[in-house]
Amino acid sequence: MGMIDEQFEVLYRKYYARVFRHFRSMRFADDLAHDLAQDTFKRIYEHISSSAEGELSWSFVETVAQRLALNRVRALKTQKRAGDTQSLESLSESPEISSNPFTGEELSSREMNLIVEEEERILQEQVKDAISSLPSRQRECLRLWIEGFAYDEIASVLNLSLDAVKSRLRDAKRTLRERLRMFA
Repeated sequence: MGMIDEQFEVLYRKYYARVFRHFRSMRFADDLAHDLAQDTFKRIYEHISSSAEGELSWSFVETVAQRLALNRVRALKTQKRAGDTQSLESLSESPEISSNPFTGEELSSREMNLIVEEEERILQEQVKDAISSLPSRQRECLRLWIEGFAYDEIASVLNLSLDAVKSRLRDAKRTLRERLRMFA
């Protein structure tokens, strides 16, 4: 068994039950909670080789789980928007209302909003952490670019060449994409 497999097995044994309970606390049915927990660890395993040792904590696992929960809720909302087309005759023959196929019960719009808000908060924290981990020169170029400065204005403010600004922004964006990709 390789180092990554051993590291993953320790992580799985330590957090699987907690991830399952996390999904149950979000009112997902048992079967779906197990499926989502498995998907969480599948995603972690796919990215574990690129993860630093320090990232393999509960907060990392919880972030991946939250992403999957949000994706499931989004799928539910999309399914509701698309709707099923049925004839009026078939509706009158079958007045039974089916339960939510994802959770076994209906999530209120308030619960969905809370999940979305929590996901947005987590994403903001991840972006903030990823930006703060950039080298200071890249971080400063990125900050000015986010504030709406053009490349030539950034070069002027920081007393850099235009090529240096382009290079630093390119490197900063690449680093951020790599660090945030595992949470997508």
